[in-house]
Amino acid sequence: MDKANAVTSPITPVSLAALAVAAVVAFVNYRMVGQQVLADQSTTVITLSSRQPLLVQQTALLAQRLVDAQDPIGRAELRKGLLDAAKLMERIHAGLVNGEKGLNLPGRPSPQVRSIYFEPTTLLDTQMRTYLDELIALSRAGEAELTPDHPSLHYIQTTVSGRELLDALDALVNQYHQERNLRVSGLGRLEMGLFLLTVFLLLVTVWLMVRPRLRQLRQEREAGLRALNEAIEQRAKELARSNAELEQFAYVASHDLQEPLRMVASYCQLLQKRYQGKLDADADEFIGYAIDGVTRMQALINDLLTYARVGTRGKPFEPIDCVEVVDRTLANLTTAIEEKHAVVTSNGLPTVMADGTQLAQLFQNLISNAVKFHTADEPPRVQIEATRDGQETAWVFSVRDNGIGIAPEHRERIFGIFQRLHTNREYPGTGIGLAVCKKIVERHGGRIWVESRPGHGATFSFTIPDQKA
Repeated sequence: MDKANAVTSPITPVSLAALAVAAVVAFVNYRMVGQQVLADQSTTVITLSSRQPLLVQQTALLAQRLVDAQDPIGRAELRKGLLDAAKLMERIHAGLVNGEKGLNLPGRPSPQVRSIYFEPTTLLDTQMRTYLDELIALSRAGEAELTPDHPSLHYIQTTVSGRELLDALDALVNQYHQERNLRVSGLGRLEMGLFLLTVFLLLVTVWLMVRPRLRQLRQEREAGLRALNEAIEQRAKELARSNAELEQFAYVASHDLQEPLRMVASYCQLLQKRYQGKLDADADEFIGYAIDGVTRMQALINDLLTYARVGTRGKPFEPIDCVEVVDRTLANLTTAIEEKHAVVTSNGLPTVMADGTQLAQLFQNLISNAVKFHTADEPPRVQIEATRDGQETAWVFSVRDNGIGIAPEHRERIFGIFQRLHTNREYPGTGIGLAVCKKIVERHGGRIWVESRPGHGATFSFTIPDQKA
């Protein structure tokens, strides 16, 4: 790290550790106080509020159901429920004096808190004990005594001691909360302030310590990205120059080979014309081989020129009506289509931004392959369609046939230059047609692929971006 980027700070690792310890201590103390307050304020209220429906609203209902029940088993369950309610109310009643941990009642209430229940008189205490006695008496009454005119039932349904008990209990808890809050609020605020201050100082210290390193890392990353971008740009320039040189070499080499090949072809044809039948059978066969070889070499060079011209002789893109392009292509392939009795149909072809000449070459290569690679059982059928892709950003063209199909392992290979799956005797060709198709599609910003199974035909698909022609 250079001096310009260095940061001098009085904060040392030792002081940082001390601050961290102080933060932990403050946090632990604050959590302990906070948890105690929450335990006193929320748990008690929740526990007591859950008892009220049983003690006040349902006690009379349980007593009435006990009297009305006819089934001994049902009465036994109701007796137990009523007796449990009485015991619970008795525990709460006793807990108002010294506290009850099991019910989360405040332990050791102050005289001010106890006075809410016991002063100025003990009338409520007497009424509550009478209420509990009546509950217990009804729950233990004999079967013959459990009638609607039972005196305990009438007392339970009419007295208000249960509600008064819970009202007093609520007041007791509220007062207890107030006393507790007075003791812990000051301490809680102090602990909270200390904790927040410590955390703030800790964050500042960490930031001062790591900021120089972060700045250095950012500078190193930016330098690395600049170097990487420069390397990528240089590599792209070298690759573009290499591709241009290769295309130019292929074009020049193919063009310069045309003249000697035409001369060789002319003399071979002249030999065939003058001496066919005048020499022996071997001589006629040899001359035929020479002419066939020269013819295939000329076709290969013409296709190689076509491949090279895709990148060097392309025309600017313009709106092209694909219907017209396909019609011209079918007119050029009329002889081959009629010889094979092929049926070629198309529908839904749009207008796209493209090089019209190259688009025609693309359709011609795909249609001619579909007509050529067919089975002897039925004439070729070719269907040409176009649909929008899922993102509505391109057109997807498809050329479907009923031909011999392609094995899955050859679906990528066939788009390479000079790649053939059959001998020239089976299906004539140079193995460049699909490579030209791929290069044309890629120049237009699309992609090409094939879906096929042997014996079930093939569907060649390619995309052309929709540039709102």
